[in-house]
Parts: sequence; C-alpha cells; structure tokens
Amino acid sequence: SNSSHTLKLVHASGSTVDIDALEVIGPDTTEPRTISDLLASSGNANGTVALSWTAPGDDGSTGTASSYQVRYSSSAISDVTAWNAATVVSAGIPTPQVAESSESMIVGSLTPGDTYYFAVRAEDDATNLGGYQIAPAR
Repeated sequence: SNSSHTLKLVHASGSTVDIDALEVIGPDTTEPRTISDLLASSGNANGTVALSWTAPGDDGSTGTASSYQVRYSSSAISDVTAWNAATVVSAGIPTPQVAESSESMIVGSLTPGDTYYFAVRAEDDATNLGGYQIAPAR
C-alpha cells in the first residue's frame, strides 16, 4: 500500500545486515496487449485449423507474456460469458515469444464443414489477461 512500512532484516547469526538500496515494486496491473491480428485458416489435415498471430508483450507491447489461453466455439466469442462457455484448447499451445514475434498453432479434433470461432488471450506472470479478438474459421 502507499503508506510507511518498517522492514527489519536480521542475519541468521543475529548480526546486523547492511543494505545499500532497496526497491519496492508494486503489483503488476498492466495486462498484455490484445492480440489484434488473429488469423484462422484450414489446417493441412482434415478437422484441423491453423491459427497465427503476433505475440503481445507481458505489459502491453513490451516483454514476454507467460502463457496463452485458446478457446473456440460454434458461436462468436463476443463477451466474457461467451469466453467462459467456449471450449478450452489444452494441446499444442505455443510458449509465448518476445513481443512482436510470430506465433502459430494447429487446433485439431474439429468437425469438417462446421464453423468455429477462435479466441486467443495472453496471460502475464501476475495472471493479468489481455483482451481477445475472434477469428472465424470454416
């Protein structure tokens, strides 16, 4: 909090500990940038869709996010209720790369000919979630 605090450091032996500097960092409240260029296209195998996007950062457009959450639905994922109801993809999700890198993955076990809507959100190390953009795929 934004108030005075007392910090007491004692060496295991009980002697005094000298510290030259101490930096206190507040909580991370900056979410990763919304993935705004999500593309979905037919995969090479039957019942698959290829997703691609540009990696966001940990804090907005800088750094590296911690993970991605990927979901799909037969209807548009247009709000948090639809996001929560969408099917969670748990396999093949890439480990995030540094911001502005190219990301891609394949989602399988889909019914050929059906229309699906995909959404990808980045999550940072403080569990802040970036926004989502949907990409339809047939």
